[in-house]
Amino acid sequence: MDSQVLSEKIKEYSSLLPLIEEQDALFVFDLDNTLIRPVNSLGSVEWFFSYIERALAKAEDREKCLRRCVSLWKALQSLIPVQLLEKEAAQIIKTLQKKAPVIALTAREPDFKHVTQQQLCSVDIDFKISAPAPGEFHLSKIPIAEYCDGVLFAGGYHKGEVLLSFLEQIEYKPKRIVFSDDNSYEVKRVAIVEKEGIDYIGIRYAAADHYIQSFDADECDEMLKSLMQTLHSSKSS
Repeated sequence: MDSQVLSEKIKEYSSLLPLIEEQDALFVFDLDNTLIRPVNSLGSVEWFFSYIERALAKAEDREKCLRRCVSLWKALQSLIPVQLLEKEAAQIIKTLQKKAPVIALTAREPDFKHVTQQQLCSVDIDFKISAPAPGEFHLSKIPIAEYCDGVLFAGGYHKGEVLLSFLEQIEYKPKRIVFSDDNSYEVKRVAIVEKEGIDYIGIRYAAADHYIQSFDADECDEMLKSLMQTLHSSKSS
C-alpha cells in the first residue's frame, strides 16, 4: 500500500493536479482555513477559539457561555463574506472534478449546511458536480454527522471515522484518498482510512498560517463592536 502524510507545508493547490491521473482517487477538502475564510479575521476559526478562551475565563456558567459563543459564531457566518485562501482554488477544483470525485469534509455542524452552501456558491465552488453520492442524508452509524450535496459535516466528530462511515454507507471504496486540511492533527486522523486498505495522501495546507500568526484579538473586538452597532442602528431605523 502506497500511502503517506506529507510533512511539508503545501500552499498551492496546483501541486494536486499531477494526482489527477491517479486511478480511482477521491479528493477531499477541509473548508475553514483550507478553502475559505472570512474577508477579515472576525468570524475566523482563530477568532472563534480566542473568543471562547477569553469568554470562558470570565464565565460563571461555562456551558451557557459556550452556547452563546457558538451562537455568535454561527450568526457571523451569515453576515461576513468569505474569500478563497488561494484565488485559483475554485478553478483547480473544477479541473479535478472533470476527472475525479471531489467532496468537502468539515468539522462544522450540519445546521450550518445552508450558510455553508451559500458561502461556497459565493466563491464559485460546487461540490455536487462530481460528488460520489447525490442528495442529503444523515450517517446511519454517526447520527451527528450529515452529508449534503458533496459536503460532509462531521459536527466536531472524528473526521476519519466520519469519512469511512460515509464511504461504507454509499458503498464506495476508492483506491486512494487525497485529503487536504490546515490542521495537521486532522490530516493524521484521516489516515485511519488505511486500515480499510485505501491508499492515503494527507496534505497539511498552510496558506492560512500567516493569518493565524498575525491574528489580533483586540482588532477583532473593535470590528465586532462596530458590527453590532451597525446592526443595532439598522434595526432602530
